[in-house]
Amino acid sequence: MLRNRVEPVIADRLNRTLRVAGPMILIAAAILWVYWPALHGGYLWDDDEQFANIEAVRQPGGLWRIWLTTETPQYYPLSFTAFWAMHQLWGDWSLPYHVLNVLLHMGNTALVYVLLRRINPTLAAVGAACFGLHPVLVPAVAWMCQLRNLLSVNLALWTTLAWVKYETTSAKRYWRLALLGFVAAMLCKTAVAPLPIVLGIGSGAFRPRRGRWRDLAPMVVISIFLGAVTVWYEAHKGASGAAWSAGVAERIARMGWIGWFHLAQAVVPRGTCFVHPRWTIDPDRLTDYLPTLLGLALLAAAWIADRHRKTLIFTTLVCYFAMLFPVLGLFNVYFMRYSYVADHWQYPAMPVLAAGLVLGLRRWRPEGTMMPTAWGMVVVVGLGFGLLARSDAAMFHDQEPLWRDTLHRNPYCWLANNNYGVLLEQRGEIEAARRFYLTALRGEPTNDTTPYNLARGYRAEGRLVEAEQMLRLALRNNPANHEARVNLSSCLVLQGRFGEAAGEAQKVVDAQPTNALAHMNLGAALASQSQVDRAIEHYAKAVRLQPDLYEGHLDLANLYLRQGKPQPAIAEFAAMLAMRPDDPVAHFGMGCALSDAAQSADAIAYYRQALRRRPEWPEPANNLALILATHPDASLRDPSEAVGLARIACEGTRYQDPGMLDTLMVAHEAAGDLDAAIREGEKALAIAANLAQASRVERLRAKLETYRARKQQLDEVDGR
Repeated sequence: MLRNRVEPVIADRLNRTLRVAGPMILIAAAILWVYWPALHGGYLWDDDEQFANIEAVRQPGGLWRIWLTTETPQYYPLSFTAFWAMHQLWGDWSLPYHVLNVLLHMGNTALVYVLLRRINPTLAAVGAACFGLHPVLVPAVAWMCQLRNLLSVNLALWTTLAWVKYETTSAKRYWRLALLGFVAAMLCKTAVAPLPIVLGIGSGAFRPRRGRWRDLAPMVVISIFLGAVTVWYEAHKGASGAAWSAGVAERIARMGWIGWFHLAQAVVPRGTCFVHPRWTIDPDRLTDYLPTLLGLALLAAAWIADRHRKTLIFTTLVCYFAMLFPVLGLFNVYFMRYSYVADHWQYPAMPVLAAGLVLGLRRWRPEGTMMPTAWGMVVVVGLGFGLLARSDAAMFHDQEPLWRDTLHRNPYCWLANNNYGVLLEQRGEIEAARRFYLTALRGEPTNDTTPYNLARGYRAEGRLVEAEQMLRLALRNNPANHEARVNLSSCLVLQGRFGEAAGEAQKVVDAQPTNALAHMNLGAALASQSQVDRAIEHYAKAVRLQPDLYEGHLDLANLYLRQGKPQPAIAEFAAMLAMRPDDPVAHFGMGCALSDAAQSADAIAYYRQALRRRPEWPEPANNLALILATHPDASLRDPSEAVGLARIACEGTRYQDPGMLDTLMVAHEAAGDLDAAIREGEKALAIAANLAQASRVERLRAKLETYRARKQQLDEVDGR
C-alpha cells in the first residue's frame, strides 16, 4: 500500500524536475556543441597583454600586486586573481581557460533561465536559448581574456536574484547579498556598472515601491567610484591622444550609431565580426545626428505604448541601452581605436533583451498555446542561432582563421591586416606580409605598429634606409614608442651613424632607465666612438637589468678584452655558457679570454669545444694552432696538429688572410719544415703588402729573414 502511494509522488517530482531542468539541460548541451570548435584553441590577439604575460599574474607571489598596484591593464582585481589562480594551476595550457569560459556561460544561461521563470515558467527556455546560443556573444565566450566579462555578468545575475528575493521578502540579508554580489561583479569588470539603475527601473515597472532608490544608493555610489577608476585606467593605459579627442557633439552623434548597431546585431544577428568597420562621424554634418534622434524617437514611441498598453517595451529598451551605456561612446575605451563597436560588449546587456522577449511572447500568446510556442521557438533558435554561432566559434580556434574571417568581413581593417601580416612574416612569407602591412598603413596612416613591423622586415633584408624611414614614421605617429626608438638606434649603429644612434638610445634611457636594450644600443654606439669606459658602464647596466641578454654579455666581454681585462671577460663568457652551453661563440670567446689570462691549458679545451661544434671555423682553429705551435710548455705543444689546424683556418679564408697564413708559417717552422714556413710567409707578406698593413709587413719580413738565415745555416751544415 505504502509503495503504491510513494511511487506516484516520486514520479510526479521527477516529472516536475525534468519539466523545470530539462530545457536547461538541452540548452547546455547545445552550448557545448556550439563552442566545441573553440575549446582546443590557442591564445588570440590581446590575450598576452590582458593576462598571459602580466608578471603579477605569472608569479606565485604576484597576488598582492594585482590588488595593490597598477600593473594590470585595468583594475579588475577579482578577474586577475582568477587568472593568477589558473596560471598557478595550469600555466599556459589554454584548454582549461576555454573550458572555464564555456562553463561560466552555461552557468550564466542557467541563471538567466531561473530569472526568466519568474516572468513565465513556460517561455523562460526561449529567452535562455536566445541568450545561451546567440551568435553575437561568441567573442565573449570563445576569447579567453573575456573571462572577466563572464565572471562579472555571473555575479551580476546572482546580484539580481538576491535583489528579486529582497523585493519579494524585504529580508535585509538579501539586500546585503545583493550589495556584496554587486561589489564582486564590479571588481571583475565595471561593464556591469549600470546594474543598479536597471534594477531600479525594472523593479519599478513590475511593482512600484517607496524607498527603492534609497536601497540602491550604495550600489550607485560603488558604481560611480569604480567606474571612475576604470576611466582613469583607460586614460593612463593608452586611451588618450588624437584618436580619443572627440568633442561632446561628436560623442552624442556617435551614441546613436553605436546603439542602433548593437540593437540590430542583437535582433537580427548577421554573424560576429572580431573588428567591425570604424565609422567616420563628422560633428558638423547634421545627418550624422540622425541615428541619435531616431533612437530618442523610438524611446518616446515605446514610452507612449507602455503608458497605454503596458507592453514594457520602453522599460526593456531603457534597461538594454543602460547596460550598454559604458560603451556607447561617451567614455574613451581603448578598443575604439579600432572600432566604435564590439560584439563582446553586448554580453552584459543581452539578459535584458531575453527578458523583453519573454515579456513580449507572454503578452502575444494565449496561455493555452504557450507550451507548443515555447518548444517550437527553442528548436528554431537552437538550429538558427546554434548553427551560426558554431560557425563563428570555429574562427576563434587560433589567430589565422580569426584574422582571415575579419578581413573577409572587414577588408580594410588595419588591425586585421597588420596582425595577419605578422603571421605571414613568422612563416617567412615576407613579401606577402609586406602587402598586408601596406594595406594596414593605408587604412590607418597614423598607427605606429605597422611601420614598426615594416621596418623589421626591411632590416632583416639589409635595407637599412627603408627600415630607418619606417621607424621614424612610427615615432612621428607615437613619440612614446620606445621600442621603435631602440630599434632606430640599432639601425643607425649598423649604418655607422654612431652619434645619432647614441642620441636616440639616450632618449630611451632617459625615459625608461630600466630599458636594457636601450642601454645596450647606447653602449654599442659609444664603443664605436671609442668611448669604451662609458660603453662598458651601459652594457653592464643592460645585463644587470636583463641577465638573459645574451648579446649584451658578448659585447661586454669583448670590450673587456679590448681593454686588456680578461678576468671580467671570463665572467661574461661564463654567463653566456650558462644560457647556451652548446654555443660555439661562447666557447671561442672563453678560449680567447683564458688565453689572454695566460691560462693556456683551459683555453685549449674551450677552443676544442668551439671546433667540435663548428669544425671549419677559422678563428678558433687559428688561435688553437698558434698555442700548439708556440707554447713554451712542451706538454701543451703539438706542431703537427698545429699545422693541420692552421690549414683549416687558411682554407676557411681561402688563403687570403695574412694573419692566418702567418700562423701556418709559424706552425710549419715549429714542425721543422722551414721551406714550407718560408713559402707560406712569402704569401702572407704579399697579401699584407697589398692590404697596406704596414706593421704586419714589418713583422713578417723580420720572421722571414730569421727563417731564411736559419735555413742557410742548416744548408751550410748539410753541405759540410
